[in-house]
Amino acid sequence: MLHSLRKPKLLLLWFALLLCSCAKPYVGGINASGLAEGNGIQQFPNSDWYVGLYKNGNRSGQGIYSWNNNKYMYFGLWKNNLRHGKGTYLFSDGRMFIGEWKDNGPHNCGTWGFWVDLPEC
Repeated sequence: MLHSLRKPKLLLLWFALLLCSCAKPYVGGINASGLAEGNGIQQFPNSDWYVGLYKNGNRSGQGIYSWNNNKYMYFGLWKNNLRHGKGTYLFSDGRMFIGEWKDNGPHNCGTWGFWVDLPEC
């Protein structure tokens, strides 16, 4: 199962990087209160970025977040700006964790692996 995650995530990463090259810090839906809502892309001053769903200005739903110039990435569910639900975290050394997240941390069991060693489909 792990090998099936490689190509779709690399495609999402490429798409996210392409979209985050925009000049504005946030591009996407806005609700009546002026907060991010629905699909959006946000580039942060420290070069972190997020592509995904927002609800009332918070990351909520499916999204991708990249830290530290793409050295760490999370693909999965968010709730009120926290990793919450099913998700995959990629580390800069090639390790990855696939599992459940709650309040921004791993929750219950998950699968550890090395995404750089996965065979091509």
